[in-house]
Amino acid sequence: LFSESAGRMLVTVAKENAKEFERLMKGMSVRRIGEVTGKGGLTITDGSKKLASLSLSTATEAYRETFATW
Repeated sequence: LFSESAGRMLVTVAKENAKEFERLMKGMSVRRIGEVTGKGGLTITDGSKKLASLSLSTATEAYRETFATW
């Protein structure tokens, strides 16, 4: 569970619990936006079109640099 702001949250749910989670969230504004695959990277797509792809180490470095002075 990760909070992006007071009004939005990002939740990681195991595949086997997805239907139950969606049932519990019925009536709420929720969207499935991705999938954890264990491939060690981040790929952003729009349908079948790949928009961006980067390694886990590159994504981690960019994240840490953003908050280095906080």
